[in-house]
Amino acid sequence: MAKKSKKRVTKELTRKQSSRLAREQKIERIIIWSVAALAVLIVGVLVYGFFMENVVKAKRPVAKVGTEPITASEFQSRVLFRRLQMNMDLQYLYQQQQAIEDPTDPNAQYYLEYLQNQIRELSAQLSPANAPFIAEQALDQLIREEIVRQEAERRGITLSPVEIDQAVAGFFGYDPSPSTPLPEPALPLTPTDVTAPTSTPFPTQAPMTAEEYNRYRSQFLKAIDASEQEFRSWIEASLLEDKLREANLSEIPMEAEQVKIHYMTVNSEEKAGEFVARLEAGEDFEVLAQEIQDSEDDQLRGYGYEWEWLPRDEIEKQIGPTLTDLAFSMDVGRHSQPVQEEEDDTWFTVIKVIGREVRELDESVRERMRDERFNEWLEAQREALVVREDNYLEYAPEIQIEL
Repeated sequence: MAKKSKKRVTKELTRKQSSRLAREQKIERIIIWSVAALAVLIVGVLVYGFFMENVVKAKRPVAKVGTEPITASEFQSRVLFRRLQMNMDLQYLYQQQQAIEDPTDPNAQYYLEYLQNQIRELSAQLSPANAPFIAEQALDQLIREEIVRQEAERRGITLSPVEIDQAVAGFFGYDPSPSTPLPEPALPLTPTDVTAPTSTPFPTQAPMTAEEYNRYRSQFLKAIDASEQEFRSWIEASLLEDKLREANLSEIPMEAEQVKIHYMTVNSEEKAGEFVARLEAGEDFEVLAQEIQDSEDDQLRGYGYEWEWLPRDEIEKQIGPTLTDLAFSMDVGRHSQPVQEEEDDTWFTVIKVIGREVRELDESVRERMRDERFNEWLEAQREALVVREDNYLEYAPEIQIEL
């Protein structure tokens, strides 16, 4: 016979117990809502911080060129880009240094000394103390590029996507057509003023494949926190500047009145007068100039040389307006009396006009005139258009990066 189950009787809570339970439930709800509110607050603070740091702060202008802003984000990427360039240059110099098989070889010693000097200089530039200077260089370059873009747009100078693609590929040393010679990669930069010793040749690098190029480009952009579009805009600005310079060269005249002169300067008015007397007695100008160069007189300092054909503007930059006016007014074959230097009255100059005529400008002179005019124009645009934020250095990244 089955046992009868006992029905459990629920005891009613006393008033005291009910009151206590209600208080505990209330406290529990308060704790739960407090924790939830705190979690929401923490998430909100993190989201706000992320939004301010990566959206609002990133879009803040560090400078303006006219009405066009240069954002903190682009500035930060450009600083990283500049540092990465310098680091890669440094690594390249180390590689060349290690490739010298015999450092005691006299043929290699000069080149080794050059490399060591370059390494010391780059290492010093990459030190934390130099960080503000690198940031300033990066911002200056961004400003320059924006000025160039605006001027190119005003003149209707454009580039095709293919031109930019080729320049980007060339920057990384990639050639999509293996049958053609590989372009020189922009990184690392190869020293051009010193030739590596022929006794220590460097191995030929195999052509970069498309896969390697895409991977390396992706790694590079990630390292400097820049988008593909942003990097292409930097390359585009460089190409536009080249086209602007070409356009400016066409504005330089092919011909101009020019002079060819002998030029002699000494630190003694008496000695300068003596040389003039000797010239009038028929002595050769070049012989006197060489005498100055070879002089062992500790009291006599000076130099003398022959200047090739130059137009008025180029001459004036070298010797000032007074001597320039003299050179363009004297008869050919005549020499001047001693003329006191305008900037330093302890020096006295004698010039002799060898020739003066309207003639074709040397190409190197035209290019120098073009570059000088371009730089003057660029500086004027900086003065007229550029406004920098006083605190722009606060946005510069402090980390050092390697690829």
